[in-house]
Amino acid sequence: MLTLRNVSKRFGTVDAVVAVSLEVQAGEFVFLLGPSGSGKTTTLRMIAGFGDPTSGDIELAGQSIAGVPPYRRDIGMVFQRYALFPHLNVWENTAFGLRMRGMPERERPKRIEETLSMVRLGGLEKRYPHQLSGGQQQRVALARALAYRPALLLLDEPLANLDRRLRDEMRIELKRIQKEAGTTMLFVTHDQEEALTLGDRIAVMHDGRLEQVGTPAEIYHHPATRFVASFIGDMNFLRGSVLGHDAANNASDIRLALGGPVQSVAGRFDGGAKLVACVRPERVRLEAATKDFAREGGGYNGVVKYAGFSGDSVRYLVGMPDGSDVLSREAIEGTGPRFAVGQAVCVTWPPGALNAFAD
Repeated sequence: MLTLRNVSKRFGTVDAVVAVSLEVQAGEFVFLLGPSGSGKTTTLRMIAGFGDPTSGDIELAGQSIAGVPPYRRDIGMVFQRYALFPHLNVWENTAFGLRMRGMPERERPKRIEETLSMVRLGGLEKRYPHQLSGGQQQRVALARALAYRPALLLLDEPLANLDRRLRDEMRIELKRIQKEAGTTMLFVTHDQEEALTLGDRIAVMHDGRLEQVGTPAEIYHHPATRFVASFIGDMNFLRGSVLGHDAANNASDIRLALGGPVQSVAGRFDGGAKLVACVRPERVRLEAATKDFAREGGGYNGVVKYAGFSGDSVRYLVGMPDGSDVLSREAIEGTGPRFAVGQAVCVTWPPGALNAFAD
């Protein structure tokens, strides 16, 4: 449905977007995820037609849209601030796009009713934007963009202005609407949770470049770069060095600066090279240390520096002998934390839990 081929955008001497290539299939819900200044909104604006690429090409349904003005692209857009017309009611706001696209007047009522029903705004047709809640205004913006059934719907951080409870509700609604309408959606956000919970695939951007494209599970469990590992969720980073490479299994044996047992990580690294290994907090396991050394089977001794209760889980910060800290997160068992601040623990993680990057 959408293809970007080596798309770049330069503003003076600044490279805002650098050689981005991406394919979005029909019916997919894809997220452009990255911090402020990563180039994701600039990329979205080029797709919408609000700016031309410095180089590269953009295709919609197999046809280049270079030079095609925004109003002639089969693309809908939902903005962060909704951009509703304050003097038009819900029905009239929804009808606006149909009128601009030239849909015959006799066909509009049925389409509007179908769309308002889809976004659950039936019965509110005569209300004006100032008479609606933030979530309802967001639904009107969606309805206006969906009414003419665009081939592609672009969303520029549309949930950023909602409070947390309403944002969570709208995430569920957005996924339902996307599946029900079958619309291809490209959603820009800096919110990792939003992308992980809604996206079919995620394209992570950093400094104008695509760092990784994959499913939420691939992005979370197998980050391709150190930036992706640090940006998506919590992560522990541990320095180490390479002992050797197992070509048959495409794995490398490493020794962490913490000492302890030899660890295995996926990928080929040169012997003796320095690297950074990473492990998710939920993979880090804690056991009571009954001796002054790690328990049989390998592990690392540490002392609990912090135990934070958050309802369904506990976060522990464990101080390690080399002065570093390791974060662990585990589901609640019983009524509170299993370990107290100052308690000695043994730190382990299962085989295969580590990812590694060249340092």
